Amino acid sequence: VMARNPIIQQISSFLKEELSDEELFRRLDRYPMLLTPNHIVKILEAEENPHKSWSFFNWAAGKYKIKHHSGICRALVQTLVNSSNFNLVWTLLETLRVDSSIRTSSRLVVSLFDILIRSYSRYGMAEDAISAIESIHLFGCVPAVTSYNSALRCLYSIREWDSVNSLFNEMQCPPDAITYDILIANNCKSGRLDEVGCLLDRMVNEGFRPGPFSCINLFFSLCTKGEVEKAEKIWVRFIENNDALSLDDVFWSALIDRLCKEGKQTEAYATFRHMITHKFVLTSPIYNALLDGLNKAGMVEEASKLWNGLKSQGIKGDVITY
Repeated sequence: VMARNPIIQQISSFLKEELSDEELFRRLDRYPMLLTPNHIVKILEAEENPHKSWSFFNWAAGKYKIKHHSGICRALVQTLVNSSNFNLVWTLLETLRVDSSIRTSSRLVVSLFDILIRSYSRYGMAEDAISAIESIHLFGCVPAVTSYNSALRCLYSIREWDSVNSLFNEMQCPPDAITYDILIANNCKSGRLDEVGCLLDRMVNEGFRPGPFSCINLFFSLCTKGEVEKAEKIWVRFIENNDALSLDDVFWSALIDRLCKEGKQTEAYATFRHMITHKFVLTSPIYNALLDGLNKAGMVEEASKLWNGLKSQGIKGDVITY
C-alpha cells in the first residue's frame, strides 16, 4: 500500500533520474509536500542505488533534522550494506558519534552495528565483523548477542575453530541458545568432544534447551567415532531434566541421513542396530533414511538384507520405502 503512495512514487522517480546531487536537491526542495519519517523510510527501502540513498538521506537530514531517527538510519544502513557499500555506513556511524548536536541512543547504535556485522558475516568478512564488534565501545555501547552470533557463525563457516572459542571468551554480553549451538557445533567439528559436555551443562544451567542443531552435531560426532552408547547416555541425562526434549523419529532419521551422506554407512547401520537393541520404535523415516543411504553408496545387498529383516518383523514400509 505504501509503495503506491504518490509522494513515495514521486520522490523515488526523482532518485532514478540521472541528476547531480545539486540538481537532485533543487528538485526535492521544490517538491510541495512535506515528507514524514515513514515516507523517508519507505523511499530508502525502495531505492537500490546506495549513492542516491546517501544523497537523499543527507538532504532529508538537513531539511527535517532526522539524522538520529532510528527507523530512517536502519533503512539507510540496510540499503548500503545490501550493495556492500560499507564505507558509507562507517561515515554515518562516525557522524553519529562526533556530532554533538545529535542525541543518539545506545539502542540505535547497537542496532546499526548489528546490521553491519550481520552483513560482514554474510559475506564471509570475519575480520571486518570482529573489528566492528571491537569498535562499538567507542560509542559507549556493548554489542548485541545477535552480533556476536553472526561473527561466531562466520568464523565457524570458514573453519576458524580456535577463533570461535576466543571470541566467545571475549563476549561482553550473556550468550543465548544460538551462541551455544554454534559453540557445540564448532567443538564437535574440531574434535573437542570433552568440551561439548561442559558446554551442554552450562547451557542447561543457564536455562537454555539444546536445540536440534546442537544435538545432531553432537550425536553425529559421537556416532562417527562409534560411541552411540555414550551419545545416548548424554542425551538421556537432558531428557530427565527437561520433559520437552525427546528422541523422536525426526531426530534419528536426520542423524542417520547425515551419517550416510558423509560416507559413514557403517556407523549409520551401527546406530540403527543400537536402536533395535534398545527397543526404539522404528518408523518409516528412520529405516528409509538408512535404506536410501545404503543404496546410494552401492550397498544394495546390505540394503536388501536389512529390508528383508524388517519385513520379517512385520514392518510393511510405505511408498518411499518401495
